Amino acid sequence: MRILRDRWLPLKDTRITPEGRWESSVQFGPSSEWFSGHFDEFPVLPGVALLASAAELVKRQGGEQGRVLEVSGFSRVRFKRLVFPDEELHISVEAMPPGSEAKLEFQVTCHGDTVAQGVLKAREEAVKQLLQELKIKIAEELQLKGVTPDEMADDIPFFDGGLDLDSVDLLLLVALVDRDYGVEIFSRELGEKVFITLSTLAEYISKNRKKG
Repeated sequence: MRILRDRWLPLKDTRITPEGRWESSVQFGPSSEWFSGHFDEFPVLPGVALLASAAELVKRQGGEQGRVLEVSGFSRVRFKRLVFPDEELHISVEAMPPGSEAKLEFQVTCHGDTVAQGVLKAREEAVKQLLQELKIKIAEELQLKGVTPDEMADDIPFFDGGLDLDSVDLLLLVALVDRDYGVEIFSRELGEKVFITLSTLAEYISKNRKKG
């Protein structure tokens, strides 16, 4: 619900800078639920609130552009200083480029000082839905044993150290992709680029599938 999100993440209007970055600001007052139980005598904003704010900026600005974006993870995150009640935070995120998935650099500052920085992984909702669909189809088509669709990570490898598919499984997978999505894997070289992980397969299908 938007009302609940606004209560937890009261971002102000989002905007696009002349350099193309997505930006917004947010201020958490002393009554914010983020501070509840988080050092009552010395309230400090938890780091997860900063990450959630950056993710919310991506969702909202994506919505302004008619895109349903979701943040699926963070990496190389560094927290630089503490944030206290009523401090105004400035959030800046690298804009989501064309395509269904990207790693975007983000930064949170306060009074010109860096509070947090790192990289977030953004993905269009359509790809997330496609991943879930692929997990079910692959488990059924290949009759995988010892792993369920819910247990498959998005970045699980198809071969060594992952699902450990063999050559017969690969042929079945190629046929499935062609039959269900109208996407032909027409060469070994292409297959080596596409059949790395579930995510690389979903990305290729999303870009090349036949519509309708």
